[in-house]
Amino acid sequence: MKAISGQRELETLLKSKTAVVLKFSATWCGPCRAFAPFMDKLDAQFPGVAMYEVDLDANQDIAKQYSVTAVPTVILFKKGKEIGRIQGADTQQAMTQVKRLAESSTTMADYGPGYSLGGSDKKTKGVAIPASRSSHSLLTWIRLYFVTLFSFDARAAAKSYLGA
Repeated sequence: MKAISGQRELETLLKSKTAVVLKFSATWCGPCRAFAPFMDKLDAQFPGVAMYEVDLDANQDIAKQYSVTAVPTVILFKKGKEIGRIQGADTQQAMTQVKRLAESSTTMADYGPGYSLGGSDKKTKGVAIPASRSSHSLLTWIRLYFVTLFSFDARAAAKSYLGA
């Protein structure tokens, strides 16, 4: 998990990222140290959510701005606005809220322009790909499989199909 170094960095982050999670912690806090590996796992599991750690002692102005009164505290932001808060090392609640944030932040626009089936793209033309010997062999094998699957005498059906 990356660390926030100051107010300016946080402001830039909240303006540039759609989904942000801030974990407020302190080096002297035992529950914070126990909660850290779980949050690191969430960070890896949800790459679309920017997760940052804010050291309470080094960034008291940020903690005061967001009214952080206990550590660990996790605050979730969507498009720069606070949408959730978890006080304490509640792994279940953290998982639920981060997952919900990740799902709500991903839109179809994130996947590109998209294409319609059956439509034509005027920039490209269709290209005929000749059937290779391996694709012919594969199709023959699949047909043979189905012929033998649905017959009472599989050997006779295979011989008949292959012409042997």
